[in-house]
Amino acid sequence: MQQQIITAVTPQGLRLVCDWRKDSAVEYVAAMIDAGSRDDPQGREGLAHLVEHTIFKGTSRLKSSTIINTMERVGGELNAYTTKELTAVYSVFPAGHARRAASLIAELITDSQFPEFELEKEREVVIDEINSYLDIPAENIYDEFEDLAFAGTPLGHNILGTEASVRALTPADCRSHLSRLYRAPSVVVAYSGPMSPDKAMRILDSAFASLPSESASEHRAPAAVVDPFYRERSVDLHQANVVIGAAAPSLNDPDRFATLLLVNMLGGPSMNSRLNIALREKRGLVYSVDAWVNMYADTGLSAIYFGCDKEDVSRCRRLVEREIARLHDAPLSERALSMAKRQYIGQMTVAADNHESRLLALARQMLHYGRISTPARQVELVNAITADQLRAAAHRLTTPSTLIMQ
Repeated sequence: MQQQIITAVTPQGLRLVCDWRKDSAVEYVAAMIDAGSRDDPQGREGLAHLVEHTIFKGTSRLKSSTIINTMERVGGELNAYTTKELTAVYSVFPAGHARRAASLIAELITDSQFPEFELEKEREVVIDEINSYLDIPAENIYDEFEDLAFAGTPLGHNILGTEASVRALTPADCRSHLSRLYRAPSVVVAYSGPMSPDKAMRILDSAFASLPSESASEHRAPAAVVDPFYRERSVDLHQANVVIGAAAPSLNDPDRFATLLLVNMLGGPSMNSRLNIALREKRGLVYSVDAWVNMYADTGLSAIYFGCDKEDVSRCRRLVEREIARLHDAPLSERALSMAKRQYIGQMTVAADNHESRLLALARQMLHYGRISTPARQVELVNAITADQLRAAAHRLTTPSTLIMQ
């Protein structure tokens, strides 16, 4: 399939991305906004997420039922998600309906009205979501760990907020969120499909022309990971859930590539990850163990999770520490490092074949960096990682924080 990526910036500061796929029968349109839960005002935690939930519930011109049917009646889908630093609204649909999708998404992010009766329904949905996470310690522990790691900063609260904060949110809060943060210089609009890039760019530019051209006022307080801590939570469960983690590079730190490789080696999605071999395959101590890294504009957090029998917590922690020490104490051989890079690059290649994920990744790149890094460039960056850089990344995890729920 012939493929090409084109970018542009409109006079109002809106950034556009076109992932041209000549022979595709499916199209995507996505709007990604530099506004997430860390931008929630104090006492209004959960606002960005509730806005994302309720943005489909009515504009000055469209009712909720019309919004739902606009894409679905042609076989498409409309969706959205919120993270700590961004919100995305996007649609996938059979080719030929890009103008329809772009116009709809533009109207949602500029003119949603958040009717009180619709907001009340979504409050209950979100509160159910909050409670469902609390019922699953293996899910809840991730949020608790980040809350502790970023305590005292806007990153240190759950994306969903609390029941009390969500119940306090009003339609005026939601409309203020849009007018304050949803501005052209803070938005990336991306298209993927067979339409010619020139035509796609014209459609996107025209559809989103009503976005305010003034930049959002300073809205993001800085954040940093707190000093290492150790916490235990008593819960009435058979299994213990454990997270061990430490500060990681930010999205703009050149050391981020080594950390990404390290995390993949320790507890990535493959069964041959070091921690899966050490804790599950060899000893049968855990059902699941994984590692991840969350990188933000100014900071980051890497962590390892495992669930095990309560009597095995100490043993599992020692094994995790041993694997980290092995990567820290001595540099990998050239052969071992080459194999780790090849596996990671292969995973990147497979992930890029998912067109929806690819387009959202391109939009995130444009949002964070103002440019697109080609797959070839990403391979170069991974291949450039040295054994010493990997050791330095491992060093961050040698004095970790720990949260245990048992």
